[in-house]
Amino acid sequence: MKDVVIFEKVSFEEFTKTMGKLFPNAEFEEKELQEYYDNITLPKRKTKKACGYDFVTPFDFSLSPGSAVVIPTGIRADILVDEWGLVMMPKSRNFRSGIRMSNTLGLIDPDYYDSSNEGHILIAIEMPLNQIDDQPQTTLFGNRLGKRRLPVHYHAGDAFIQGCLFPVGLAVGDELVEKEDRDGGYGSTGN
Repeated sequence: MKDVVIFEKVSFEEFTKTMGKLFPNAEFEEKELQEYYDNITLPKRKTKKACGYDFVTPFDFSLSPGSAVVIPTGIRADILVDEWGLVMMPKSRNFRSGIRMSNTLGLIDPDYYDSSNEGHILIAIEMPLNQIDDQPQTTLFGNRLGKRRLPVHYHAGDAFIQGCLFPVGLAVGDELVEKEDRDGGYGSTGN
């Protein structure tokens, strides 16, 4: 394997600005924001054969059925030009609770690192509505497949998302030098 990414923390200023944008009704004290910022840890693999890097939340939060939230990870990724990153939900806890990324998967381009938001990786996650007991349930081989969803609580330092890295493939005739630079994340290329 070759090294293709350097994970870094965004600046405290960027983290603070993003928290204010994402949670405009919250009144954060600087001490509180500093504590959240200090909780940011660089993504790590849990085992030597793991392909996913665990991203952790810098603060406590809960998801209830029917709710969604955008979590600022405080992380940016300096990815080699011929590589790309992908963030996705790990199984285990999220599989059991039904929590999912709002956009299913998140693509991280190498040029996102140079964006005006410092390439701050934001993760939008949601929990679908719980099923009510008197609604029809799907059964398979005699087992009820529907489960009642309960709120899920995350604590600062809990892994909640995984990132993987992949090589870029190019189409024949792709003229990279003619492509424009980008500034921003979701939607910054006009999609």
